Amino acid sequence: MKPGRALSLATLLILTLGACGAPGSGFENPFTTPLTVTFTPATVNLKQGKSTHVAVNITTQANKSLSATLSAQTSSGINVTPDASGLTINVAMDTPVGTYGIPVTAKAGTGSGQALLTVTVTAPNSIIDSVLSRCRV
Repeated sequence: MKPGRALSLATLLILTLGACGAPGSGFENPFTTPLTVTFTPATVNLKQGKSTHVAVNITTQANKSLSATLSAQTSSGINVTPDASGLTINVAMDTPVGTYGIPVTAKAGTGSGQALLTVTVTAPNSIIDSVLSRCRV
């Protein structure tokens, strides 16, 4: 085999193996453990200017719970902060009313999983709620 051809085959093999398990590749990485991510409550309803806490449960395929590092892709006006027991969700006062899907990713060792947290933002009940939300200390 010619030296240039051997290099091309080696490069092709490296690129092919590197794509294994990549999103959309059609192949699952056999070295990655899938994790299931669930939330309590399963969906969040918050008024503009309010916050709440959501418990996060991460399990393996063998249904064993474990702790994992959490991260979230937030929407404008919605801040998600991971902590030891789950996620704190803060909705800014100027966040538009509507329903938002927040992708949450959990990673532990060689495992990873993702779930969508649904956050519905509603308007305050009254002008008094609105004023009090703006005056939080």
